Amino acid sequence: MVTPSSEFNFKRMMCFCLVALCAACNMPMLGSPFDFSSSEFVKFNEVELNADQIRQLETVLNSLERKRVCVLTKPAHQITFNAGGELRFISIFEEENFVFQGYYLDAWEDRMKDVKSRGYMLSRDLEKIIMELKTDL
Repeated sequence: MVTPSSEFNFKRMMCFCLVALCAACNMPMLGSPFDFSSSEFVKFNEVELNADQIRQLETVLNSLERKRVCVLTKPAHQITFNAGGELRFISIFEEENFVFQGYYLDAWEDRMKDVKSRGYMLSRDLEKIIMELKTDL
């Protein structure tokens, strides 16, 4: 017989298993970590991107592998976008081969606390897109 308590424990256990599986497979939990669908604009180094560039950038960003790094430099590139009425940032550190989902000063704050920042590994595909965007500027 299924009781409310046993049903709750089962759901909690399944949720825990899902979280563990996603962490082990290096996958995001729900949805995409980089989602520009509700953004009013997306800018790369202060230049607004068109729909094709946004789609391509979003696809590559969502394929990045997770990484933890102690950031020591200023980002080479900044992606700025508006999500839910808030200004959001993605900082790209070429020297560290690191993509930080946030403003770079937050990554520097982690460094001051002797904590590695959580983010993503810069891939060759993203480097290629960055080169294309820089030439389009």
